[in-house]
Amino acid sequence: MTELAFSVFDHGTLARERMQELLQEFERQEGIRVRLEVISWDVGWPRLVEFALYHNGPDVSEVGNTWIMDLVHMNALSSLTNEEIANISDGSRFFEPSWNSCVTSEGGTRSVWAIPWSGDVRVVYYRRDLLKNAGIDEAGAFASPAAFEQTLKRLQESGVPTPIAMQTLRSRISVHNMAAWVWGAGGDFISDDSKRILFHKSDALEAIKSYFRLARYLGSDPLLADADTDRAFWAGEMNAAVLLSGYWVIQTAMPDHVRKNVGLTQLPGMPFVGGHNLVVWKHSRQRMAAIRLIKFLSSQAAEPGVYPHYGLPIRENGWTLPPFNTPEFAIFRASLNSGRSFPNSPLWALVEKRLADLMPDLWAQVIESPQESDTIVEAQLNNVARRLEMAISG
Repeated sequence: MTELAFSVFDHGTLARERMQELLQEFERQEGIRVRLEVISWDVGWPRLVEFALYHNGPDVSEVGNTWIMDLVHMNALSSLTNEEIANISDGSRFFEPSWNSCVTSEGGTRSVWAIPWSGDVRVVYYRRDLLKNAGIDEAGAFASPAAFEQTLKRLQESGVPTPIAMQTLRSRISVHNMAAWVWGAGGDFISDDSKRILFHKSDALEAIKSYFRLARYLGSDPLLADADTDRAFWAGEMNAAVLLSGYWVIQTAMPDHVRKNVGLTQLPGMPFVGGHNLVVWKHSRQRMAAIRLIKFLSSQAAEPGVYPHYGLPIRENGWTLPPFNTPEFAIFRASLNSGRSFPNSPLWALVEKRLADLMPDLWAQVIESPQESDTIVEAQLNNVARRLEMAISG
């Protein structure tokens, strides 16, 4: 019997159980056994790099959509043919931002390196009761960066100790959230030809300044990691009034006084669309079987076992199933369709890493000196941009 190896990230016990059930069904239908490897998040990227460098590991992997180009430039992934793509998609279309994360066009040549599998997008969670107490009309309260900041200011003035909980320690999610401010203002991080740095110029710079001015509303415990922000919204006696987070918060067990007052809306600007794609490694000797596995895992029949355990649906048919056919999840569907992914360019991985490295220091400085926030942000972004431009020219 043909055997494949398939790696996924650790999305929890229930996700692992559902995946094992799916793979057993795949074996029953196709006569192909699949050995599942679950990779913990803290070693996720090093493990993928190990697969790439040593040409040894799974045949198929779940990969974060911002990591695709790094693996392409390591010559580690196998591109997909038009026939394979048509076979996998079965005529249905993926949401455009998710699809764009899989495709490159270099020198007039278009290549597809992955198949979208799940989506991830951030939205604004807010406490309706706390907004009401502050005399804030929730309609339009977060419609623009200016309205967002004004809402937090009024919450603070009304006595809310923590108007917003945000990642301020090292996290790429912080870069992802900030992108909505940059793109919404008409700015960008790099040029289309990947030859110029843009995040320290004009509209992008002003948008990033606006984003970091939110440091004034982080409360008495402002240094938070990814895992801390959600908890700050729903746990404890002095909850944060606003949170930028993902779909899992809807399904989190919360105190009744929080649950009944939760509201959702889209981020101001244009949200970043993340998620995970499925790739075939170049070292795989079971290509046809690997394509059949991706087709099965992307099929409508597999969706109840994939979503929401591995993310959000990235095709229309997935949104007809519970729990996605509800008003709460409609916000996520709209964001997945209206947002954008980061550019598939050889420069982007470096830019994202430098910004992710910089942002904890920026947060620490503007938290300590909030009135100097704009000056601090501009100086630091100019320094990083200058070093990146030297690397490009070199």
